[in-house]
Amino acid sequence: MNSLMEAAAALLRHHRHQRDLLALTRLQAALLARGLRAEWRDNNSALLIWRTDPDLPVLVAMSYGCSHYCWRWRDDEHRHPVGDSDGAARVLAELLGS
Repeated sequence: MNSLMEAAAALLRHHRHQRDLLALTRLQAALLARGLRAEWRDNNSALLIWRTDPDLPVLVAMSYGCSHYCWRWRDDEHRHPVGDSDGAARVLAELLGS
């Protein structure tokens, strides 16, 4: 790969990362508005949503291509369109019993 192709690939990765951050920021705001505690992972790749009971937190990440929020809850995989962060927050609040 030549240097121009490497620069283009790096720029594409950067844009993808920025899209993910923006989508997760919108979800975090919607979760906080519902009273849920949502914190960034150390590497800003996902959100941890904490519960008041001793269960483990739910990790919400982005699908490849930034089209869906994705999480696992009680052995089930869940996805919700990124364009509906309020709806994703509502679904998460219902799943977590908040």
